[in-house]
Amino acid sequence: MLQLLEEKASTRKQSAVRSRAIPAYLAIWFGLALMATLGCRVGPDYRRPSVPLPADWEIEAQSISMEQQQVLRCWWQQLNSPELDLMIERVVSANLSLQEALHRIEEARAIERATAALRRPDVFATSSSQYRLFSKTGNAFIPQSNAFQLNSMGFDASWELDFWGKLKRLSNAAVADRQAITEAYHDLIVSLCAETAKTFVEARVLQTRLAIAERNMEIQSESVKLAEAKQKAGLVTHLDVAQGMAEFYTTQSSVPLFRQQLQQAALRLCVLQGSMPTLQGLEQLGSGSIPEVPIDLSFGVPQDLLRRRPDIRKAEQDMIRECERIGVAKADLYPQLSLTGIITVDSRNIDTLFRGDSLTHTVGPSLRWNILSMGRVRNKIDAQDAKFKQSVANYRETVLAATEEVMGSMVALNEERDRAFSLSRAAIAGKQAVDFSLEQYRTGLVNFQAVLESQRQLLLSEESLASSHGQVAFNMIRTYKAVGGGWERPGSATTENYTIVQEKVIESVPEESVESVSKD
Repeated sequence: MLQLLEEKASTRKQSAVRSRAIPAYLAIWFGLALMATLGCRVGPDYRRPSVPLPADWEIEAQSISMEQQQVLRCWWQQLNSPELDLMIERVVSANLSLQEALHRIEEARAIERATAALRRPDVFATSSSQYRLFSKTGNAFIPQSNAFQLNSMGFDASWELDFWGKLKRLSNAAVADRQAITEAYHDLIVSLCAETAKTFVEARVLQTRLAIAERNMEIQSESVKLAEAKQKAGLVTHLDVAQGMAEFYTTQSSVPLFRQQLQQAALRLCVLQGSMPTLQGLEQLGSGSIPEVPIDLSFGVPQDLLRRRPDIRKAEQDMIRECERIGVAKADLYPQLSLTGIITVDSRNIDTLFRGDSLTHTVGPSLRWNILSMGRVRNKIDAQDAKFKQSVANYRETVLAATEEVMGSMVALNEERDRAFSLSRAAIAGKQAVDFSLEQYRTGLVNFQAVLESQRQLLLSEESLASSHGQVAFNMIRTYKAVGGGWERPGSATTENYTIVQEKVIESVPEESVESVSKD
């Protein structure tokens, strides 16, 4: 009886010791967590590099009107083609390349969440049941007893304290990577909308050229009939008839080529819309003239053009990601501290597994420091620094290329309009020349060569005019693509869900600051 009372007293004493130790461990945990919160961050902070813009673009930033925003979001509506509007809606909703890019965003968002979770403690549930039998000829200090069963159940916890900001920078890099993938998705929308509009205009140009060929075939057929009548009357030789027929069949030979190209454009439009390519796409395409481009076009404020382009926004997010990874690499120069904790219940018998005296726990910090691997760590830092400089060079190159594309497309649009005006006057004059030459050939004032030459000039001028009208539309499409229009579609779920503006980016700084940013 006395022995039993002594065992109970000892148990109460051990329980009291444990009850005093647990708050002490909690105080240690709280103190180290507070130190981790107040810890410093190593590595450079991102600064946007300055890129000089054209002198006439250096204006104060201003917001564009709601009307201009609507035009930029749905710029293709200015072509007044309901068929094109419907096609682009289908492209944005059903294009398979866009769906693939959208799944890449989902993947990046999952990686971002997983990376953010590294800053939180990891807790694992453990359970085991082991049968143990010690060797009788092994270690002499192990008692040679019978075999026994050991049952264990509990939790393991570990928490890496982010003293140097490594995990924070990993999370920031994952955010930047997801934003870069999102901007790549937006850039794909811009490209696909532009390609759809360009293919649609190409189809309209082919339809117009096909109509021009058929109309000129009718004119040439009439001239052949006139030559045959005069040849039968003995006024001209068979040479006029043969030359007229040669010109007619030459024009006729272009018709199958136009039809072939038109069918190929219809097939391409089917693929862009995510549907099986069939010639039924010609029915969806319908018929019509080449879209007229409005005289007054709105492209927004020049300084906003480069901010709106998704490829430039993606290049900037790439810089942010590589800059954050420099800090991740530099954090390996310093010791990494983690807190670990284990609490389990261990017992040889299942019926005593959940008794108070079966409880065991271990709490304490652990330190890891790559003291003997500093050379390898510094080489990794140098490599990451070089990758960051590559992204800076890529950003500047992207801005320069975008500036060239914007200015070049605007120049081409204005000059092609002037060319189309001249060609339209040439087509009018060519039609008059055909009428006059036929009338004069009828009365014998000119030979048949004058008729053929006037018909050739008419066909050439009308085809050149159709191509020029199409080129004006192409240059408009190219310009809106260059300024990044088309991805901010009204009511677009993808824009609302995936577009996150980088709020923490420090505004432009002198160029030399970027050169030295990785040396901070």
